Amino acid sequence: RGPAERVGEPGVTVAQARAFDELEADPASTWTWMQHESLATPSHLAGSRTGKSLLVAGTPAAQTTIAFVNRYRDLFKMTDAAAELRLSRSDVDELSYTHVRFQQVTHGIPVVGAELSAHYDAEGRLTSIDANYVPDVSGVDVDPAISVTAAHDIAIADIVATTDGVDASKLQASSGKLVVVANGARPAALAFEYTVRAIFG
Repeated sequence: RGPAERVGEPGVTVAQARAFDELEADPASTWTWMQHESLATPSHLAGSRTGKSLLVAGTPAAQTTIAFVNRYRDLFKMTDAAAELRLSRSDVDELSYTHVRFQQVTHGIPVVGAELSAHYDAEGRLTSIDANYVPDVSGVDVDPAISVTAAHDIAIADIVATTDGVDASKLQASSGKLVVVANGARPAALAFEYTVRAIFG
């Protein structure tokens, strides 16, 4: 079905449908749009390999991707792609396909598990975008209510309390970093993230 007929389905908005109509206005290519059930944003966007090349010599693929996503930001329920996506990696594989991956951020803080990846064929045509983009997280309070030290102690204490035979003296944690936890089911929340290892010997 076309996007207009999809309005009214869970999570699909009029603004998304209009953005998809604009994307489909180019007669040289057709697009497939799959919506994430819980996030209500595109999980997969695939284009036919008949459109024009988007990659231009001298322009980074990341910059091209940001421009594309920002043009159709209503489809992704974004406000500002350049501010909400941070480049994680960009590479070209053995088939000359280009792959660009971004981490979603809000106020410069990464959103756990929220990413967007774009893929281009050897001719520079955008073939697909895969995403787990969480909308409406910009309002999260990014001022920590507790210190990084207090959060560390709470994390260690929780592991000790919930894991048999674990001694706090045998646990080593990374320095905590601020992240935003958001999965669409609950309100976004600020958190400290640690990597904890057990030290033996």
